[in-house]
Amino acid sequence: MRALFVCTGNTCRSPMAEAMCCAMGIEAASAGLNAPDGMGASANAVLVMRERGLDLTCHRAKTVNESMLRQADIVVCMTDGHARTLAARYPAYRGKITTMPDAIPDPYGGTPAEYRLCADAIERGLSTLQRMGRL
Repeated sequence: MRALFVCTGNTCRSPMAEAMCCAMGIEAASAGLNAPDGMGASANAVLVMRERGLDLTCHRAKTVNESMLRQADIVVCMTDGHARTLAARYPAYRGKITTMPDAIPDPYGGTPAEYRLCADAIERGLSTLQRMGRL
C-alpha cells in the first residue's frame, strides 16, 4: 500500500499525515496543490511531530503531479475542496482520490496548540481509514 496525502501547501497537514502514516508502517508520501516547492515544513508542524517522536526537519514541499498519483494506491486529501480540485486536474485518477473522514482544518500560521489539534484530527482520520481497510 502506498498512500499520497494532499493539502494546499505541503508544509503542515499532508507532511504530518505522511509522517504519522509511515510510523504506522505504511508507505506514504505527501504533496500540495499549490506547494512552495522546496520549502520546509512549518516550524510548528516540526515541533508537534517532534513531540510525537517524528521528524519533519528534512521535509521539503512538493507540488502534486501525475507521476505521484500514478504511483499511489490511494490519494487522501485533507478536505473535500482539495479532492474536487485534484479530481478536476487529474480526472483519470478520480478513483484513487478520497478525503480524510473529517475535514482537517489548516493550522498554517497558528499556535502550537492549533497544530496539536490538527495532528490529533489527522491521527483519528488515519485510524478510521485503517479500520475501514483503506490504509
